[in-house]
Amino acid sequence: MKITIPENISEITLEQYLQFNEVVNREDVTYEDLTYNKVSIFTGVKLREVKQISLKELKEINSLIDVALTTDAPFKQRFKIDDIEFGFIPNFDKIIQGEWADLMNYQSDESKLNNLMAILFRPVIKSSLDTYVIEEYNGTEKHAKTMLKMPFNYVKGATGFFLTLLKELQKHIQKSMEQEQAKEITQ
Repeated sequence: MKITIPENISEITLEQYLQFNEVVNREDVTYEDLTYNKVSIFTGVKLREVKQISLKELKEINSLIDVALTTDAPFKQRFKIDDIEFGFIPNFDKIIQGEWADLMNYQSDESKLNNLMAILFRPVIKSSLDTYVIEEYNGTEKHAKTMLKMPFNYVKGATGFFLTLLKELQKHIQKSMEQEQAKEITQ
């Protein structure tokens, strides 16, 4: 049996990650079941066939998948899925209320990571050198399913960038609120 093992995080899709995460979060999963499911999900080999692999090979494959999953991923702003170029929100200063509300809604639910990515990355409609314009935001329904095909390195890079940005925004909001309260007290 020929098995294709992901060599790095760019060979793993968001859909595979979400499937694996679902198994990890189940309370009834044993370590053995987790290993079988991990190999099945990330190699595409049916679960019953994975159970026929020798223990030594299974451990090796599992280890290689772990290496691929833990590969660092730098933030990148653009990528392609099915000949559609997607770009990260180029200017957070111009974010609209609907985008912000949906970002806050999806950022805490890892099972909806594809929806979060559909907010952060949208089709590029105009491009010149290093600048680009993305499609207007109209909810996540249109692209959430497509984002399941997204290479996981872009997800990991974007979530790291977004979480850092979110922490910075929260600090600024807190500081602004404190300054506003101080003004009110002084008046």
